[in-house]
Amino acid sequence: MRQIEVIVLLTFLMILYSCHDKQISGYDPCAYAKPFSGGFSILQEVGDTLIEADTVFLNSYIHLIPLGKDIDSMKWQLGYYNAPFVRNSEVRQFISGNLDQFINVNLMVFRHPNLQCFPNDSAINIYGKRFYITDIGNSLLKGVYKGALIDNLKDSFSISIKYLSSPLPYYFLANLPKGCTRSVSMAGYPSDIGYPISVGYRSFHIDGGSCLPNIFGNGILAKNDSLKITYWYHDSTNVNLKIYKTFIGKKIS
Repeated sequence: MRQIEVIVLLTFLMILYSCHDKQISGYDPCAYAKPFSGGFSILQEVGDTLIEADTVFLNSYIHLIPLGKDIDSMKWQLGYYNAPFVRNSEVRQFISGNLDQFINVNLMVFRHPNLQCFPNDSAINIYGKRFYITDIGNSLLKGVYKGALIDNLKDSFSISIKYLSSPLPYYFLANLPKGCTRSVSMAGYPSDIGYPISVGYRSFHIDGGSCLPNIFGNGILAKNDSLKITYWYHDSTNVNLKIYKTFIGKKIS
């Protein structure tokens, strides 16, 4: 019995010493705590790629992606569209309605606030953004760009992005890779137009150009005149090896 009492006493002293030691060393449970950082992103489907956008095409899909950790539930409000409370869920929405209008998006996030470390923390956080709806023919990408591959900047050349509304609306990329004059055979389109690409307002996706080797990648326009295209293709002698290239250029017309 006495042995048990000694063990209990020693255990109590160890716990007391541990707490005392933490106090002496300045232990702070909030030392590494960070305030909640939330919000959301608006992404448009461009081919099989999601790209952040503030202007989207009518009759296209967007994704609303919540940001932040430890979210219990949320509620989306997208103009005429109201999504139910869904735990840690994104929204995929088809954009219909009228052209040339802004659509407001609101996200209400419900979570357990960290009041111990942040006394002003809130259990409910609300975020808002909006996007503009325009016609597919209004992409800023249309034009001719002069530039080069970043691994050979002295060898400059021009590429073009063109839009044709009929027979069906398509965007076409020509002369990438350099010297690519071959086009996809599509009835009703010029034979030298290039190959079709999936386009957003400021970005596009390449899913196998018609020249050999077929290329895959993405392009994005910055400041309305600076184009960057990152793409890859399979090595001609080793299909398991991918060769990556980057084109940078300025719009000249």
